Amino acid sequence: MIAVVIVAVLFITGMLSGLLGGILSGGGTRFAANFTTTPGGTNTTVQFNSTATGGVAPYRYVWSFGDGNFSTIANPTHVFTPGTYTVELIVLDSTNASVTVRKNITVSA
Repeated sequence: MIAVVIVAVLFITGMLSGLLGGILSGGGTRFAANFTTTPGGTNTTVQFNSTATGGVAPYRYVWSFGDGNFSTIANPTHVFTPGTYTVELIVLDSTNASVTVRKNITVSA
């Protein structure tokens, strides 16, 4: 008698891989991100502080400050001219799953 063994391997890729990978490995942690702001050295300097949870670390960060400028560090400082801006943070995990957070900020002189 000959025994036949079939092995199936499931590879999860793309946007759902971080969430499904966590669930399948027992983690089940939802991929989420957020950011806060604090004043910098002047009224027009803003410190951004990001948080990311879930997904599969390490994380990558892409900031758009709403004035045509960008950053790729986790907690950047940016100098604005007075006004209201829509700031966007995109956090990508190591599987390229992403979370986007947008907030309006008002900067005064």
